[in-house]
Amino acid sequence: LNTSNYFQRNSYDISERGSTSSTSRLSYQYRDPDGRFSFSTNASLTQQFTTNSTTLTGPTVNFSARTFNPFKKEGSQTGAGTGGSAGRTSLAENFTVNYKSDLSTRFDYRPQQSADNPASWLDALLDPSVYRDMTGKDDHIRLGLRQNLGLSMGQLLPSRFLLMSANFTMTEQWVPSTVRKSVDPETGAVQTRTVRGFATAREGQASLNLNTTLYGLADIKLGKIERIRHTLRPSLALAYRPDFSKEFWGIYRTYDRGEGREPGTYSIFENSLYGTPSGGESRSLNYSISNVLEIKQVTRDSTGEVKDRNIRLIDNLSFSGGYNFAADSLRLSNLSVRLTSRAVPSVNLQLTASYRFYGTDSLGRTVDRLIWQDSGKLLQPLSYRFSASTSFKGGRRGVEVSAPVYGPYDPFEQSYFAAYDPDYLRAPTAPLQSPWSVNLSFNYSWNWRFGQEARKTAVLNAQS
Repeated sequence: LNTSNYFQRNSYDISERGSTSSTSRLSYQYRDPDGRFSFSTNASLTQQFTTNSTTLTGPTVNFSARTFNPFKKEGSQTGAGTGGSAGRTSLAENFTVNYKSDLSTRFDYRPQQSADNPASWLDALLDPSVYRDMTGKDDHIRLGLRQNLGLSMGQLLPSRFLLMSANFTMTEQWVPSTVRKSVDPETGAVQTRTVRGFATAREGQASLNLNTTLYGLADIKLGKIERIRHTLRPSLALAYRPDFSKEFWGIYRTYDRGEGREPGTYSIFENSLYGTPSGGESRSLNYSISNVLEIKQVTRDSTGEVKDRNIRLIDNLSFSGGYNFAADSLRLSNLSVRLTSRAVPSVNLQLTASYRFYGTDSLGRTVDRLIWQDSGKLLQPLSYRFSASTSFKGGRRGVEVSAPVYGPYDPFEQSYFAAYDPDYLRAPTAPLQSPWSVNLSFNYSWNWRFGQEARKTAVLNAQS
């Protein structure tokens, strides 16, 4: 039940109930036949006639190059490892480059309600002064260019059991205007003005990854089960991200808020189509442990024939989290747990959970003190989510029509062309078998709340 627009929906005034909008889209995509690059462009126009508002997105141009190895030699196999022996690649040949870019534009036209006779969106698009008079804003057409560069060095260790790789990603955006903020000395209000001129913002992150795979086998005799296999995949990632709010990067600035008050901080790219790089340094160690559990089931029939079948009880049971060395407090991130399984035939099971290592104060705020020091609990459960889904379907594709049981055709038998066919009622009814499907899903969630009972929801969905 939604009451926010009750009077509008139950009004007898057609101008209050009517809401008409229009959306148009145009797109084009090209892929190089050799797979070296792809190119696409698209545009969309959305109009809301009741408010005379219009949003024109695009044309947006996207370009993506295929990941390539600039130092790869002819005949070598990337990813075979190092060591210098025949058939293996050198360290330089494991270096890969990935590049993609996009050029975006956006025009938002929302006339002020005080405008008696608002101009059309096309007039405002072609004349910036009309746009400024109708909206009271100065951001006529927002546009920007974004480039993403990814560098990767695979298999830094000459080992078949440990995989160590290094990655570096950088994002650069170009915009034609930025913002500046100041405080009006008379009113004390924060004023924002637009400064024309191209500006760039860059952000990046470097990481070093280490992972391996361990296998465990156990021969047991438990009914039809004769073997259990456990696959363990631990991984560590050491990542570094600079603090882009520092003055060196030229992204964030400050303004004077008056005597006795701390200066205000803002990003000159806050109106960018791509947002602004976030501040704060990060030197984190992220960990992940993934588990797969399988069993081998053996059956024997009356003739002694043996049949074995591998059944995966757990598709994935993962634990992940991190530790930020650069943070001044709360360095441990939440522990995330995820379980997926199809052990029950035709049913997909999924469970996610989140835990916190730190306790809270009397107001429910997280404090920099491990929860086990005060309550004896190792972790504080924050949320649980469980879902189970299945589907049923039947019928055949299309319509099946059976041929009537007519006898052999005799060209001299004129009764076939009579007004009444005696074999008509003896013909079987053509069966009509249309495909059908039913999807069922059950979702349960539990969310912890400070000083209150946990919020619980259970939803059963059926769709056909």
